[in-house]
Amino acid sequence: MKRLCAVPLILFLLLFALPVSGAAETGGVCGALGDNLTWSLDAGGLFTVAPNPAWSPDSVDPQYAKYAEDMAGNMFDERYNFLNLSDSVPWDGLRQDIRAVEIRSGVTSLTWNCFDGCPNLTAVSLSDTVGRLFMGSMGMTNFNNCPALARFDVAEGNPNYGSRDGVLYGRDETGLLRTLLMCPAGVTALTVPEGVTAVAAYGLSGGNLTALSLPDSLTDTSPFSLTGCDRLTALTLGSGLERPGHASFTGLSALTDVFFRGTPDQWEAMPAAVRDNLSAADVHFLTPDAPLLQAARTDASVSAALYSPADGAAACCAFYDGSGRMLSLETVSLPAGRGVRQWFSAPPEGASARLFLLDRTLAPLAAAADLK
Repeated sequence: MKRLCAVPLILFLLLFALPVSGAAETGGVCGALGDNLTWSLDAGGLFTVAPNPAWSPDSVDPQYAKYAEDMAGNMFDERYNFLNLSDSVPWDGLRQDIRAVEIRSGVTSLTWNCFDGCPNLTAVSLSDTVGRLFMGSMGMTNFNNCPALARFDVAEGNPNYGSRDGVLYGRDETGLLRTLLMCPAGVTALTVPEGVTAVAAYGLSGGNLTALSLPDSLTDTSPFSLTGCDRLTALTLGSGLERPGHASFTGLSALTDVFFRGTPDQWEAMPAAVRDNLSAADVHFLTPDAPLLQAARTDASVSAALYSPADGAAACCAFYDGSGRMLSLETVSLPAGRGVRQWFSAPPEGASARLFLLDRTLAPLAAAADLK
C-alpha cells in the first residue's frame, strides 16, 4: 500500500515542480527591427542566426517603415536598434555553451558584442550576405575575448569579407583581400598573404602567435595592431611598412628574432616606432629568394635561425661521435617565407653537431653549419 501511495507523489513532483531558476532559452528572435532574425543553439553547441521567415515589413512601426527593406537582415542598426548597444543580448546566459557560430545567408550585420566572451567558441562561419561587422577603436568587437577561437570561414561571393587560413580579412572595392581584420586566438603561426596592405586595430594582438610573417605589400598598421603578442618569438617583415600605428609593435616580450626582407640600410630607414620596439631581437637580413641558416650551440642545446623561401624545406640536426659515426638525427619541417627560431635536443656529451637546410628533394639549400 505504501508503494502505491508513492506513485501519485512522484507524478505530482514531476508535473508541478518549479523550473530551475535562471534556465536559459535555446532560441528566439532578435534583430534591429526586433524580430527580423531568429537565433538558435543546438545541443552540440552550434549557434545559428538566420532571417526570420515569419517576419513582415508590415509589422514595423510606421515611422521606421522606410528603413524596413534595407534593414531586414540587420542584427543592429543605429537608426532603429532594439538592443540599444547594451551589454546584453538574448543569449547572454548561453555564451559558455556556444562552440560554433553560423551566420546564414540573408543576415547582413551583427551587433557590436554579440559573441564577445564566448570561452568555448572555436569556429565562425559567415555567409555571402554579411556586410557589416562592428569595427571600433578596439578593433572588431563581435568576437573579442574568445580564447578558443581557431578559424573564420567566409562564403565565396561575399563582397566585403574573406578568409585565408582561418584569418578574417576585409576586401577593397575591387574585391581583393587588403586588410587583416582579426586573427583568431587559436592560430599559432601565420603567413599573411602578399597583397594585404593593412592590419586593423588589435587585428593581431594578444592570442597565441609564436611565428608571424608580414608581406612586403604591408604599408599600414592601425594602433595596437600587434600589441601584447607576448608569445611571438619570430617576426618576418619587409621594408614596405610606412605608417605604423600607435603602439603597433609594443609588448612583444618573447621576440628573439626578426627576419627582415631587406638590407641594413633599408632597416635603418624603417620608421623608428618599428625599429625601436624590435631592437631587443636579433635582426637577420634576408637576400631575395635565398635561404638562411645561422646556428649556435651550448652545452644544453643547439639553436638556429632558419628561413626558406620555398615549400617543402626541412632542417636536420645530426650529432656525431669522435669517429664520425652518427649518433642521432632530428628533423623539422619549415614553413615557406616565414623565419623561425628552432631549438634542437641537447647534444650528447663529447659529440659534434652539424645542421643542414634541405629542399624537398633533400638537396642542400645552404652550406651546412658545423658546431663543435
